[in-house]
Amino acid sequence: MRVEQLRPDFKEKLWSEVKCGDVLMIEEGEHFPADMVILTSSAENGECFVQTSTLDGERALKHKQCLVPIKKTIDKEGLHNFHCSIHCEVPSKNLYECNAFIESE
Repeated sequence: MRVEQLRPDFKEKLWSEVKCGDVLMIEEGEHFPADMVILTSSAENGECFVQTSTLDGERALKHKQCLVPIKKTIDKEGLHNFHCSIHCEVPSKNLYECNAFIESE
């Protein structure tokens, strides 16, 4: 797991060191014990698939997709030049819904 440190390269961190607002790079097959907002994906259409079996017992992959305009901005300007504020509801036990909005410059 790597965390963005206000520069284009990432560095390894322990999960216990991750703080709200950190930008994380999750690679294929990696496990992550955190709720996240997907800003971009290596897939051209911005999709990714997440396994939630440790949360809900389901082994089927869940389809997720980032917001395409945000992905296009990050692809064009680079992640280190992308600035935004993410406003979301407080954590809940509902695994299948998250209400949030993103403000970007």
